[in-house]
Amino acid sequence: MYNIGSKLTAILGAIFITLGGTWLLAVELDSPYWFFIGIMIVIGLGMGYAVTPTTVLVQSAVGWQMRGAATASNTFTKSIGQTIGIAVFGTGTQGRELCPILSVVPSQNYS
Repeated sequence: MYNIGSKLTAILGAIFITLGGTWLLAVELDSPYWFFIGIMIVIGLGMGYAVTPTTVLVQSAVGWQMRGAATASNTFTKSIGQTIGIAVFGTGTQGRELCPILSVVPSQNYS
């Protein structure tokens, strides 16, 4: 990380994450097992290259007295982003799963 710089390492990680996400769009129902392993490796490399340098960049941007607060703020922001991402993804997935089920269930008239 220090040989090529923290910013370049974080950008390289973002590129890996983007490539893995793009590859994830090509997944089909009958995709082979190695396909998923490759996606996990690419996204995992991207996360490794992106998360650690951004933490180091945040810590180096502030003084020693504010380093703990900056790290906590960075971690909190990542946690909030992950929570919102999972909520949006879960809502979209459940909505897609429930639509075919709701079309099969007969409607009830309770009046």
